[in-house]
Amino acid sequence: MKKFLFLVSVNLIISNYCLAESNYQSIHTEISANEKVAKQNKYNKVKKNLSAALMRKLRARTKLVQANTSNGADLVLKIKIISYRYRSQGARIFLGAAAGRSYLKANIQLVDTKNRKILWNTTTTAKSKASHGVFGKSSTVQIENLANQVIIGLGNFL
Repeated sequence: MKKFLFLVSVNLIISNYCLAESNYQSIHTEISANEKVAKQNKYNKVKKNLSAALMRKLRARTKLVQANTSNGADLVLKIKIISYRYRSQGARIFLGAAAGRSYLKANIQLVDTKNRKILWNTTTTAKSKASHGVFGKSSTVQIENLANQVIIGLGNFL
């Protein structure tokens, strides 16, 4: 566990340095989903929470300014949610660990708008543990995990 935390810490430090030294000044974030996911019950909540987590982490760890449209941005961060499993606290209370783990699988793409070049394209899955307990915010954990993965990835490709 200590080794894992050390690696995450080192990666965040490297990511922060790369982002701080970048020539890019603005970023626009677009979150979407495929048709099947967009129709699911909690999609809008997941989208809103993911957007808030990304904005909070971008402000804390970068000097990038959030652009309102892709036309005015140096970078566009496109996140397409491919699948997710959202488990509420109610499900945790009634089912406990049997409710299973929450996950959020997304395709992430970072585009340089001036050169129209894709800087980063990956698919990743953020998972929470079924063992987070009855009062564990497992769906919140998966959103925060995905946002952390995005921030680390941004640092590696800028």
